[in-house]
Amino acid sequence: RVPTSVVGALMGAAPREDASLLAPHGAAGGAADGGRRYGSTESAGKAAPGHGSAGVGKAIRGCWPSPAAATTFKSVVGSGFFALPFAVRQSGLLGGILIVSLVCFFTVVTTKQLVYSAATYKELNPNLYHRHEIGFLELGAMAFSDWAMYVISFTLFCSQYIAVCTYLVFLHATLTPLLATVFWPSGAPAGFGGVVLVGSVVVELVLALAPDPSFMERMSNFGNGAFFASVIFLVVHGLIYSPPDPSRNLVAFESLDGIFMCFGIASFTLSAHAECLSIFSTADSVTQAAYPATVERVTWFASAIYLFLAIFGYACFGAGTQQIIFANYTEPESTLGLLLQLSICLMIFCNFPLTLFPVHQMIEQQFGLGLPSGRKCRLSVHQVASRFALIIFAGVIAYGAGSKFGDISTIGGAFVGLVAFVLPPLIYTSLHGGWAAQSWFELSVNLAILSLGLFGSLSSLAEGIHDIAAPIARVGSASEAAP
Repeated sequence: RVPTSVVGALMGAAPREDASLLAPHGAAGGAADGGRRYGSTESAGKAAPGHGSAGVGKAIRGCWPSPAAATTFKSVVGSGFFALPFAVRQSGLLGGILIVSLVCFFTVVTTKQLVYSAATYKELNPNLYHRHEIGFLELGAMAFSDWAMYVISFTLFCSQYIAVCTYLVFLHATLTPLLATVFWPSGAPAGFGGVVLVGSVVVELVLALAPDPSFMERMSNFGNGAFFASVIFLVVHGLIYSPPDPSRNLVAFESLDGIFMCFGIASFTLSAHAECLSIFSTADSVTQAAYPATVERVTWFASAIYLFLAIFGYACFGAGTQQIIFANYTEPESTLGLLLQLSICLMIFCNFPLTLFPVHQMIEQQFGLGLPSGRKCRLSVHQVASRFALIIFAGVIAYGAGSKFGDISTIGGAFVGLVAFVLPPLIYTSLHGGWAAQSWFELSVNLAILSLGLFGSLSSLAEGIHDIAAPIARVGSASEAAP
């Protein structure tokens, strides 16, 4: 554990009384990494400007839009917004706005905490500058002890892997009728849905085998274009075929259980902590200095879009809002409906490698599956086998999950709540002087985040398990009651 005074001296930070939870303790510099970085625009080996310098100010002013901002935005937006209208329907309009805004604020704070912790880790371990990644495992081991790596590994794996499974569930549920409408208007052959799922898995296998992190930046640019196209198609489609009726469909508050579900889905939707940690730790020094500002702007911008889409869908369909909002659109055969579904599927294909990359990183570092240093542009046989197994198993889970998209998102939100709202404050506090070194504001915010994270995660886990188990229990009771 590193005293705050030491961190400040190492990172060129302002004095302790000038630092706060929402302002960085300094910028991390470092040696060149060969230019293979997320969002890297700086030539290799350029020195990091000091904290508060003109160079950092210029970088912060110009950080939106930037390659790092684009990659971060693509990491934040994903399949969660399909279930967010359903979450707002469960919690009510005002309840949904409150929960999503609160989750967004806490997400910004805790993502910044991870960024500052990674900067501290790099400063205290300068020999690691040439590494492509710093992950939760390294930060957890430094902040706590080696035993914490097992808990962190399980939590991070579940949060990211469940997200990947929801991608495949959505692709299966959306592409099957889409392709059937295009190629077999009179009816698709038996087993066509299974073929679509297998095809989706094969595409994701190809995308997951890209060894160069710069590939993620290119995927992000394409995925962002698909995302904004889908937003336009969704709004136009809704205005034409199911115009919003706020006076009849919107309710201020629904239920307490709906609040818990909304927390789980909102956390699942907005969280990109592991991806942001990867982006920061592999970026150039100027991008790293500007990255806290980038995170804040990107997260609030994405949250505003999410809330608009959630309220729009809820206003259109009211109590009939489905777990996957696209199931409500009754005119999928229209050209507009086909374009909407196609653009969303393209976005999800782009999201898949971004979301799964921290899982690959964690497993490959933990078990030493990579190639020796100097051969980082190739994957070893063990890496290929590991990635192949992970994606195949995700396909099996997606096949068994059927259409339980919202319920899976709720369970995933429970683990995301731990990754997003429990681990970052604990890691940050341990690496920056402990609880006694925090101001009253920092202490209050951190305790509120920890409390909400623990309570919301446990509640979301219980709610998701109940929603999945209830139909199974009803089927069992009906079987026993049958003569």
